[in-house]
Amino acid sequence: MKNIEIRTPEKAPYIVDSNIDFKQEGERLYTARLASLPENDLFFTLYRNKKFSFLYQAFKLFTNNDVYFLRPCFLLVLIFAGYLGVKRRNKKTDIL
Repeated sequence: MKNIEIRTPEKAPYIVDSNIDFKQEGERLYTARLASLPENDLFFTLYRNKKFSFLYQAFKLFTNNDVYFLRPCFLLVLIFAGYLGVKRRNKKTDIL
């Protein structure tokens, strides 16, 4: 049996992503008990909140190599949203 213990720093006290299941045992203390170590590298992500912010999740999706085909779509949505924002702002200034 392999035991792993992680004590997180104050600035990033939460494990929000990992390739193994960590249990929160206390404030800034996470443990995992495994029959064997993972075949691949062990990874975990620390964050200041219990969950990722929406912007971080969007950035992570955008940079994920598995969904590279979504990048052009994401950029088009950003460009279109920017266009609508400018058009809306210009419409408001025309009224004034």
